[in-house]
Amino acid sequence: MQIGAVVRIGPEESGAQPAPYAAIRDMACRIEDAAFDSIWVYDHFLYRWPGRPTDGIWESWTVLSALAQATQRVQLGTLVSCTPFRNPAVLAKMATTLDEVSGGRVILGLGAAGTSRSSTRSESRSTIAPVASRKRCRSSAPCCAPDALISRERTTPHQIAR
Repeated sequence: MQIGAVVRIGPEESGAQPAPYAAIRDMACRIEDAAFDSIWVYDHFLYRWPGRPTDGIWESWTVLSALAQATQRVQLGTLVSCTPFRNPAVLAKMATTLDEVSGGRVILGLGAAGTSRSSTRSESRSTIAPVASRKRCRSSAPCCAPDALISRERTTPHQIAR
């Protein structure tokens, strides 16, 4: 069994600023020193909760890149990367590059679901992602073939996604 931990890259309380990178790095190093197997960060742009101010969050792939240099052993991943946020070929290129920088420690988690605000209530509820998002998530997975992204052969995103 492997055990991982989430490193918070958003604010600790509503309306606050996200922790500075130095605190995030220190937490990741403590997690690694405690013999955890992996470190995970959330891939969100903002946190929105009913009745609370919108909170900002650091960008997950940039933070993971920095943590790749700050850590030596733990695997690094997003919990999970939302495929509608980025072009699948760009996301695959980001993951492939980070995997190289980290010495092969990246775990790529892909997701398509999210939350939406109910039009009749002030609460947020989980929903199934629209069909287009689910299709994009399925088409993103084959796009993450590292060999196709770093080979010298001429390819297009459509060829990679097949």
